Amino acid sequence: AAEEADRAGVPLHEERALVLDGEEARTTQALLAQGFSPENILAPNVRPNVVSALRERGIRSWAGSVEAYLRALPKRMKPFRAVYLDHTGSVPRHARLLRLLMTSGAVAPGSVVAATFSTKRGPRQKSHEWTGAHALHVAIGTLQRSARRVGLDLEGGGVAELADFV
Repeated sequence: AAEEADRAGVPLHEERALVLDGEEARTTQALLAQGFSPENILAPNVRPNVVSALRERGIRSWAGSVEAYLRALPKRMKPFRAVYLDHTGSVPRHARLLRLLMTSGAVAPGSVVAATFSTKRGPRQKSHEWTGAHALHVAIGTLQRSARRVGLDLEGGGVAELADFV
């Protein structure tokens, strides 16, 4: 995110980030250490204790879900430079959020998107066949299709469209 902001000629403290973080605030702390301003880090969370912990660190946090925030996002709002979704659930459960992230206007060329998921559970009808490779395939495929719908390209590890990861 810092490299992309530098490439765009925008100081990192002026950029915005959207994060789904935990009570320990590891992601927000890392963003602060890189130069993001606390008021430009948005961190909705459904757990009130997490919201309180993040607010104590000066982060703009409120009780709510990332999905609800993205649905209400004004179309003219400046896209986020960084989005990090630290999910504790499975990929199939959160694929809808990945689609919404890409199609809501929250990201644009130069945005950096990262997410974590559990790879242990897949669709119920196929749970015995589900592997970590399936989880990665579904997550990257969802991001690719959603990005294409809005004219965005994906790149990861310097590989356009992540073709070797799918």
